Amino acid sequence: MPSAGDSAVPGTGAYRDFLDSLNGTYAKVRRVLGLNGFSMARGFNSYAKMNRMPFRAKWGVRKKDILTDIRRMLSEDIPVVLSVGPNLVPGRKNPGVNFYPAEDKTRSQSVRVLDHYVTVTGVEKEDDKIFLQIYSWGKMYLVDFDEYMRYIKSQPPLIGSLVTSILCVTRSF
Repeated sequence: MPSAGDSAVPGTGAYRDFLDSLNGTYAKVRRVLGLNGFSMARGFNSYAKMNRMPFRAKWGVRKKDILTDIRRMLSEDIPVVLSVGPNLVPGRKNPGVNFYPAEDKTRSQSVRVLDHYVTVTGVEKEDDKIFLQIYSWGKMYLVDFDEYMRYIKSQPPLIGSLVTSILCVTRSF
C-alpha cells in the first residue's frame, strides 16, 4: 500500500506539491466548482509561455469537430483533455456518460460519470462503433463516442457544449 509521502497517491507528496504550485500560479481551482475549461486553457497558455513551449490552447470546439481535433492532437502526440460536464437538465434520470472498463470486451459493465475531466489516449474502432480510450484516476476505460455526442446534444444548446468538450491544443510556431 502506498504511503502518504508516495507521489503516486493523488493529493500527497510531489504530486500534491505540483498541483498546489499550478493552483497558485497558473490556474485557480475553486473548492466547490473545480476548474472550468476556460481557466484551464488560460493556465495552459501561461504555463506554455513561461516555459517556452510551442503550444497554444483554447477551450471547446464545435461538436462536429471534436473527433477530428482529438485525432489530430493524438497524431501530433499532444494529450487530449476531455470533459463530461455536469447535467444541466434537472430531473433527468441517469445523466452522464458510461465509462466501460477496457478489459471488459463485452461492454456489459460500466460506470456512469459526469462533471469530470479525463485524458484521451487513443481512438479505437470496434465493429461500427468508435470508442475513445481514456484514463481516469489511473484506470483505462473506453467511452462510446456516439454516447458522448448524445450527452452533449441532450444538454441545453451552447451551454452544454461549453462544459462538455475538449481542451484544443495546437502547435504555435
